[in-house]
Amino acid sequence: MGNYIFTLVLIWLVFPVPAMAQETPSNNDPPSVHFGNWLTLNPRTRIQLDLRSFQPELDDQTKIFRGRSARFGVDGTLFRDIGYMVRTETTTGPVLRDFFFVYQRFRPLQVQAGRFKIPFGLDQLTDSSELDFVQRSRLGSIVAPGRDTGAMIFGQLEQGKIQYSAGAFRHDGRNSEIEDFASTEEFLPGGNRTLAARVSIQPLELLSVSTPIHDLTFSAAFTHGDLVTGLSSMHGATVSNQVFFPRVYASGARTRRGAEWSGTLGSLAIKGEFMDVREQRLGQGLNGENLPALRTQGWFLSAVQPVFGSIKNTNRGGFLRSILPGAQRGLLEATARYEVIRFGSESSDGTAASPSRSPRAANVVGNDDRAWTFGLNWHASRYMKFQLNGIRETLRDPLRTPVDGKTRYWTTVARLQLNF
Repeated sequence: MGNYIFTLVLIWLVFPVPAMAQETPSNNDPPSVHFGNWLTLNPRTRIQLDLRSFQPELDDQTKIFRGRSARFGVDGTLFRDIGYMVRTETTTGPVLRDFFFVYQRFRPLQVQAGRFKIPFGLDQLTDSSELDFVQRSRLGSIVAPGRDTGAMIFGQLEQGKIQYSAGAFRHDGRNSEIEDFASTEEFLPGGNRTLAARVSIQPLELLSVSTPIHDLTFSAAFTHGDLVTGLSSMHGATVSNQVFFPRVYASGARTRRGAEWSGTLGSLAIKGEFMDVREQRLGQGLNGENLPALRTQGWFLSAVQPVFGSIKNTNRGGFLRSILPGAQRGLLEATARYEVIRFGSESSDGTAASPSRSPRAANVVGNDDRAWTFGLNWHASRYMKFQLNGIRETLRDPLRTPVDGKTRYWTTVARLQLNF
């Protein structure tokens, strides 16, 4: 009953129609509700319907064959200088994803506080409705920190050619949370207070250099925080959420470093990302000794090429026409991505112990996942997008795979996405 009440209250919040409000009419944009000059409400809705298949089949394939989510929210401005966002998602139940305020009067220096994404990771920081692929890369899904509660400063310099952000957060993000085995529906923080910073620069724009590459952007980022002592290290999981590198005992500091790049060559959009993570294991040996740190590294490179069409003028005729299949040609894109992620431990000297799969081993047997993703995106309109991806994964350790002895897998995912 509580979930139903929550949903009804949310609908009332997201779609208010009070008598004093003035709605801005538009055939192309979502409705925007204004309360004089002091409050603006922009309701947002995103619905995703997925079909998935996995080869070879898994014992719990029925759990991963279908996925669906609906995200509702509202954003806007308060007293002109304060921006805000509220987002909730319903899968098995309502979950508050984003809730924050931004003081945005000065573009070079803005302040944000609440629950939002920690500024790390190109793939993770891209909104799910804007992704070129159905699923984020392994880096974006399990290595980048995700959301947490905190505050940060950010801004743009040189007309947006330089961007920066830096903040402090209560924990180490949603992606590093640990499942509480005493209650499988609860998750515990994987890290304590975390500091993060990110800077992006467009060098060609700054130097006013004309090249075939447009919008070339380089970014660098880092996070630093304290791990929760215990089975709190990062873990590796396939696109079907099957663990191929389990958590091991860790204690001390977790440091992420990342580098990103993106640009457009003609009509071909290219993106890439590299991450390196070091996790200490202080006092985690069988006799309380310090163990060599864990090391996680990975990278991806992706490309998106328009095949035909455009979505600039597909909204003529209003909303109904824009979502009817066949009413618009839309934009068709071909996509490809290659990614690698590796897990293992560092060697403190040249005489490392024999490799072991024990969670307290000095030399942990590593594993890696290499994946090709090929896909098609059809932007039928600004409201509707269809995506089809085929993912080929190869794991290195045959003893840590979803199906014993099999190291290669195919995952097929189809998605229908509606944005209002």
